[in-house]
Amino acid sequence: MDRDDPDRDAKVKKVRDQINGWVASYRRSAFSGRPSFGNTYSALNALTGHYNSFGTQAPIPRKRLERLNKELVDAATFLERNR
Repeated sequence: MDRDDPDRDAKVKKVRDQINGWVASYRRSAFSGRPSFGNTYSALNALTGHYNSFGTQAPIPRKRLERLNKELVDAATFLERNR
């Protein structure tokens, strides 16, 4: 997403709402103890933490983006293994 995108704030708000909905649906379920949930939750938590701390206009730093991608790749690997 471009920094100059006029709809950036609305898009980030939509993503944050979707993240909150996902967490609310799965946090207290049988899935919450699985490694795939933990990795996904960690990535989503880092993303929302970034927006909470730095606002919607700040770009995600390369190091944080690499961590997010690694967490999501690990979560996908665990899902393939039914974990």
